[in-house]
Amino acid sequence: MLALFDMDGLLLDTEPLWGVAMQTVCNHYQLPLDNKIFRYTTGLRIDEVTAFWKAHLNWPPELDSQKLADEIVDEIIHLSIQQAQVLPGVLQLLLSMKEESIPTAVVTSSPNRMLNTLMQHFELDSYFNEFFSAQDVVYGKPHPDVYIKALNHFNTSPYQAIAFEDSVNGMIAARSAKIQTIVVPELAKFDDKAFGLAELKVRSMEDIDLAMLKELIAPSLFNMNA
Repeated sequence: MLALFDMDGLLLDTEPLWGVAMQTVCNHYQLPLDNKIFRYTTGLRIDEVTAFWKAHLNWPPELDSQKLADEIVDEIIHLSIQQAQVLPGVLQLLLSMKEESIPTAVVTSSPNRMLNTLMQHFELDSYFNEFFSAQDVVYGKPHPDVYIKALNHFNTSPYQAIAFEDSVNGMIAARSAKIQTIVVPELAKFDDKAFGLAELKVRSMEDIDLAMLKELIAPSLFNMNA
């Protein structure tokens, strides 16, 4: 089994802080930003988000969307260190995987400097064998690029992997790579029918255990005696 974890909103409760960071930076530049647009960009790389805004919000053509993205990353790192926490159930699941020598990796849309800083700050880096950022592939989520990179690194079949995601875009990325996916949506989006694409939907990482994961990888039906 290979376990692949998203970061924002899945390992750490940083997802709401992205909205705060985005609004703070946009307010600084007096750029209009309606938070209703966030629903279209959750799970995307931040450079893709700011490019999307520039294209759809009638912002000044001279605006450097990459510079804006970099400043938002600075702000979200600052906010996360101050306010974020590891989500319930995460440490218990990671510890049980480590005890059974199950390989694990973080597969995130967040840039490397945020990924590395927060994994070290929250002392989660020792639980993972590898870290993958969509910054290092051509296409971010919902494209499966970053998940395919993880599978290739571990030389693992997608049928022997499980992905953990909290967003629709992340789920689509994992499922497009043919990886069985467990979603842990934020409560406000829990009933979104789009999550029906996942193998399993739970309200908290506390609801997941190794027995459940092993059943997903090797269903008892396949182990029946002929």
